[in-house]
Amino acid sequence: MTKAFRAVLIDPTRCTIEVRHISGTHEATSELLGCRWLGHFRVADHEDSWDYGWVDDRGLAREEPIDAFKFMGNRDPVAGRCLLIGVSKKTGATVDAEFPLDVLHSVVEWLGKIKPEVTWDNHDNVERAIVTYSRVKA
Repeated sequence: MTKAFRAVLIDPTRCTIEVRHISGTHEATSELLGCRWLGHFRVADHEDSWDYGWVDDRGLAREEPIDAFKFMGNRDPVAGRCLLIGVSKKTGATVDAEFPLDVLHSVVEWLGKIKPEVTWDNHDNVERAIVTYSRVKA
C-alpha cells in the first residue's frame, strides 16, 4: 500500500489553493499538474523539512497564453498549476507539505491569463531565464 502525503495544489485557472493527498511519485505529480516535464523551486524551510513547489517545466517557455500567479512577491510568474510537496532534510524522502493555507492565501497574487516571453541570458557559463509577460485580455 502506498502512503499518501499532504500536498497543496495552487490552481490559477480556478484561483484555488487546496490540500490534496498524493503518493508523492513523479507520475502522480505529473498527472496532477498535466505535464510531462517537472521543474521545482524551494518555497519554505521548516525545522525538519522543506516545501518545494513543483510546476510544468515548460509552462513559461512555450510562450503561449497560460493562467499564472505570483508567489511571495517574486518577480517571475508561476505558469499553470503548482503542487507544494514536503521533502525531509535528513533523507530527501517525500513528507507532508507544512505550508499553512492561510499564509498561502496571503502570498499568492492571481494574474489571470498571461502571455510570457522568455529570453535566455548566458553569462559566465550560467544560463538563466529572463521572463517578461503581458496580461491577455479576456
